Amino acid sequence: MPDLSSVETVLERPIEVAAGQIRSLDHPDFDHAEAEAALWTPLAMLQKGSAGIFFLEPFDPKRIPVLFVHGFSGTPRDFRHMIESLDRSRFQAWVFYYPTDFRTKSVVALLHDLLVDLEREHRYGELFITAHSLGGLISRSYVKSAFREGERVKLLVSFSSPWLGNSWAAVGARITLNSVPSWYDLSPESEFLVSLREPMHQGIHAPPHYVFFGFRRKVSLLTTESTDGVISISSQLPRWIQDQAERYWGYDATHVGILSVATGIVDACRGRHSTHVFTYQPRGNRDRHPVERLRNSAWRRKRAEVGLPGLQVHDLRRTFATRLRDAGVSKWTVSACLGHKDGGVTELYALPTLRELRAAVEALESLDHRHLPGSSSVIFPSVHDRAEAETYGSD
Repeated sequence: MPDLSSVETVLERPIEVAAGQIRSLDHPDFDHAEAEAALWTPLAMLQKGSAGIFFLEPFDPKRIPVLFVHGFSGTPRDFRHMIESLDRSRFQAWVFYYPTDFRTKSVVALLHDLLVDLEREHRYGELFITAHSLGGLISRSYVKSAFREGERVKLLVSFSSPWLGNSWAAVGARITLNSVPSWYDLSPESEFLVSLREPMHQGIHAPPHYVFFGFRRKVSLLTTESTDGVISISSQLPRWIQDQAERYWGYDATHVGILSVATGIVDACRGRHSTHVFTYQPRGNRDRHPVERLRNSAWRRKRAEVGLPGLQVHDLRRTFATRLRDAGVSKWTVSACLGHKDGGVTELYALPTLRELRAAVEALESLDHRHLPGSSSVIFPSVHDRAEAETYGSD
């Protein structure tokens, strides 16, 4: 029999979490095979010292940190192209590596504590966050809590995040014997997902949130919804995200591939301005000006003049799309008018009208449900049947 006296059990090993250690993206711990293994053995990841916030180079107080937060079963390597394209004269890359098996509130708490420690040590001040998939949910939740405590997140950018969850996560949480704990938080209408719908600012000025979503024009055999191969467009771009996002873009890209596609677009815009990527050229002016914010004073003034101070730019697009559909215009023509490459995106804009909703209710009331084939219960379509209902219900 082998001597087991020197064997250290998993639970006996101390937990080590990184807070500012320098590590290369090529480190073996960032391999995707390691991330897959950590999904089922998350404690081992913590005990190896693989989790935490890592610097890719020594801290520089003159440059703004950009924190990259990966998605489910992802690693910091998913952002390689984006990190390599970062303007190193102005920014420095940090990566948050965490076990995606854990409940989201625990991950948010870990992220919060690590950033508090780093702020105390380095006094970094401003922080930008770029996140993918589940990482977007984690980051938005963190930003909300951080702003309540006065921390300074200046920008949040998310890619392909499932704001409404994933139905497959709900199925896995329900039928799998030893389900992944984070699946419960990714189930539609979970307490965690519902909490994300609240505005980030909580009474103070919120950082701009830029949202990128992906879609594939190829037909899927698993779903009739438009998706990026993993997450549906309806989950990536719900109405509340459209209302709260500073701006959002959609690309024909896979769930992870969108990170490279978006980076290529940014690279193509570089060099037009000394400090900003996204710029515009005023009429009659040879110089390009940076796009600072979309909600400018002229837009706010016009909203106030018509008595609609809360009106969003995309409310106008939704109204346009809904009226086109109400006029009998085909879905594909509406898509072309809106500049959408995927019809699934158009469905988020063309909303049911009040007349259609009223007609649907009236159609329901016109049915005599008592005589519908296969009906196992008695449903009375109108208030005129109340007396008769009491008779049927007396048994």
